[in-house]
Amino acid sequence: MLISNHDIENISVEEIKKAMENGSILLDIRAKEDYNDVHITNAINIPFQSLRCELNQLDKDKEILVICYIGESSKRATYLLRQLGFNAKNIHGGMNAWKQYEINIRER
Repeated sequence: MLISNHDIENISVEEIKKAMENGSILLDIRAKEDYNDVHITNAINIPFQSLRCELNQLDKDKEILVICYIGESSKRATYLLRQLGFNAKNIHGGMNAWKQYEINIRER
């Protein structure tokens, strides 16, 4: 499925910290091994392949910020979540952009 930036709402890495301070949930959809190696503090890890089965872990009343490696898989996950009634936003550039921004990264 080809998803354009017009189908979803994007958020920049610079906006993540403020959004989380305002109650947004950060959803990391990368593989558990990659999440365990490095992730953003307070992120919830639900790998993309498990997302449909683990939707009950997410609160529909909160904004969900979705992150992956470079922002492509998170586009698909954001689209899916929005179709299911979640207020989800894609983090543009994914973990690559976050690493360049260098805040609150927790490494093993």
